Amino acid sequence: MTMKIGGLARALAILLAIVAAFVALNMIDVPLVLLVLGLFAGLALTDDRMVLNVALVIALPIIGAALAHIPTIGAQLNAVALNLQVAMAGGIATAIAIRMYHMVMGGSDGPHGTCRDTRCRNPISLRFSNRAPPFARRGPFIASRARGVSSAPLSPARWHARARCSRRGAPSPGP
Repeated sequence: MTMKIGGLARALAILLAIVAAFVALNMIDVPLVLLVLGLFAGLALTDDRMVLNVALVIALPIIGAALAHIPTIGAQLNAVALNLQVAMAGGIATAIAIRMYHMVMGGSDGPHGTCRDTRCRNPISLRFSNRAPPFARRGPFIASRARGVSSAPLSPARWHARARCSRRGAPSPGP
């Protein structure tokens, strides 16, 4: 549903950007409407298209300035480019806000990529936990080897399960 709303908002923003460049619309605040439509259009903006849209927001004023040199319709083409820039900037703002929300609320694809376990919802607490994961402590001088305890390293999934249980105060699952 959000993809349909975003696509409709994007189509309306493009249409309004073109019409507002050629027809004087004094009854509405065109940049504000374009920005709001762009905010809704950002709901349908995917990660692979975000880089392209950021590049277009940077390039559209330059393209508009170049098009302004065309006689008779150059000013209108410049206005179209600038109107599109306003709408796309709103879409990028929404896409960035959605991406930041997913990073903060427990997506495992954050900037550090510390937790690849899909069952783990808090990668930051695992990253800063007070004990290192056993699969990262492979060396000849581990204390458990000196005491004669089995030194078979835990798998990452088993370590994440133990770390989750210890954070909640539940008993740790067996070895």
